Amino acid sequence: MHRALSRAWICAAMALPAWAYIDGVTVIPPDPVAGSDIFVRVEGGLPDPCWTLKCHMVEVADASVAVTAEAEFTGGMCLPVIVPYAFVAHVGRLEAGAYVLKVSDQWESKAYKFRVARRASNKPGDANGDGKLDVADTVRILGYLFSQGEPPACLNLADVNDDGKLDLSDAIAILSYLFAHGRPPAAPVQCESAYDCLGRPWPIFCMGRWDCVCGECRMQCDMETCGDGYCDPDNGETVANCADCKTPSCRPVCLYAGTYSEGWYDVCGDIREVPALIRYALCAGCVPECRACGSKSEGWYDPCSGEVIKWTACDCRCK
Repeated sequence: MHRALSRAWICAAMALPAWAYIDGVTVIPPDPVAGSDIFVRVEGGLPDPCWTLKCHMVEVADASVAVTAEAEFTGGMCLPVIVPYAFVAHVGRLEAGAYVLKVSDQWESKAYKFRVARRASNKPGDANGDGKLDVADTVRILGYLFSQGEPPACLNLADVNDDGKLDLSDAIAILSYLFAHGRPPAAPVQCESAYDCLGRPWPIFCMGRWDCVCGECRMQCDMETCGDGYCDPDNGETVANCADCKTPSCRPVCLYAGTYSEGWYDVCGDIREVPALIRYALCAGCVPECRACGSKSEGWYDPCSGEVIKWTACDCRCK
């Protein structure tokens, strides 16, 4: 009797309609700026164990970004038990502006909005961050000082006379330079691009890259958040608690840019040890791509040089 009931329950469960969902979508970094690599983490569920996540596609058109997950039915009869999935899609670099992000699979589609901020200027005296030095920069400084206006995009660049403070004299210095043949802005500028920062001391605790922001060399520690596509065991990410560390293969990381140790490293796994070197390379600013999917040459490739980083099964995109 009990066997008959169990068998009837299983057959009834198999007859239930398939159901799936998209549970969470995260833009990484949360406040992207123009010219920086952008990723999208997608979490969801498949209808049952007979389905598997095959690949994903990313399409960018004007102000629209589409991330599409493609699942594959492997056949057989499975109980309708939701199977969670997660993946990180590499969108690439976008221009400043507002975007609509559409995430979809065979069962559901959701739309989100996000904004890519304009990259801060590295030009001395450019208080409003538009890449130019003109009267508008004086207006921004005066508005901030006397009318509770928006602060300058970069306070250090707005310190035109380099006296360590922002006051009326900085606005006067800009006007003097523009209209009275005065001295050019003397605001301190360490860099105009990230390449000007290479060779500076690199602390071991920050596994990432240099960036040039507001004329200052700043370290970008990319791997601090689960869902960024990198496994970061130093911050507690493991196979058990973060999809970035799960097989088949997580993305190699370019570490120690600008030093003799610059190259591709493996930071996957549970161990809290020094990242394993894959090979030395000039890789600053490059994001590995999974190529040659399904062939003997499948693996992670350096898009900047076209060379293979590591042959392995990786996170293939749909062709």
